[in-house]
Amino acid sequence: QTISVIDTQLPINACAPDQIQISDVGQCNADVEVAGPLTGDNCGVATIINSFNNTADASSNYPVGTTMVFWTVTDVHGNSSTCVQSITVTDSENPVINCIADQSQTATEGECFAVVTVLTPSSGDNCGVASVSNSYNGTADASGNYPVGTTTVIWTVTDIHGNTSTCAQLIIITDDEDPSITCAPDQVHVAEQGACTAYVNVVAPLTGDNCGVAALTNSFNGTSNASGNYPVGMTAVLWAITDIHGNTSTCAQVITVTDAEAPVLSPLAANGIVECDGAGNLEELASWLSAHGG
Repeated sequence: QTISVIDTQLPINACAPDQIQISDVGQCNADVEVAGPLTGDNCGVATIINSFNNTADASSNYPVGTTMVFWTVTDVHGNSSTCVQSITVTDSENPVINCIADQSQTATEGECFAVVTVLTPSSGDNCGVASVSNSYNGTADASGNYPVGTTTVIWTVTDIHGNTSTCAQLIIITDDEDPSITCAPDQVHVAEQGACTAYVNVVAPLTGDNCGVAALTNSFNGTSNASGNYPVGMTAVLWAITDIHGNTSTCAQVITVTDAEAPVLSPLAANGIVECDGAGNLEELASWLSAHGG
């Protein structure tokens, strides 16, 4: 008589808890010591195998991300059971970014800006760079028209797992262009009747600048309007223009006032004769000359 006892009982297979680990510095993976499953069987365990390396020890180098490890235990009678364990490696390492040195450039002639070819920073990451962008135009190339002054460009690099790093670069545009000034033609006026001066409406010069005029002054009265009372003779008016960045230019204009009025003799004596013969009329003569600019 043959008595057969069959073992149909599955072996015990309880996976260890899921494991989470940070990637090794500078690497997109991590060496993980994986805890094996808890196993047992009524008759005896024959083999324990994992799906990651097909051995009884799943410890190994795991890539960033989540790896599902299937553990299979088989007893001595061929019964088997499976459990699943996840090995998660996270990438918390920020990418590397190195901005190029600050760039300086002179404004384009006649313009208040400059076309700048901006050098892109160098970047890298343990797992890989996803994007590089800048704060000036939101792209990977910050080249473009930059205004006179200092523009701070913030560069941002993002790796494939969302980690970011930034650096700053200055783009400096200087305005070295002098403003333009063209004086009006010289002006000639006749003195007003009975005066040794003339009120002159002085024509202001023609001015301009690539970025903007800050001030226009003249040497006659220190304002932007040189109109006023000018004495007989030639008066040189020096005009000065200053732009908003401190550059200056000058030009000269001559205001000439002529005296075309004939002198008038006011008689001191009843007969209209002023004597200067040493006979007592010197005082009266002196008074008359003083009154008439003599």
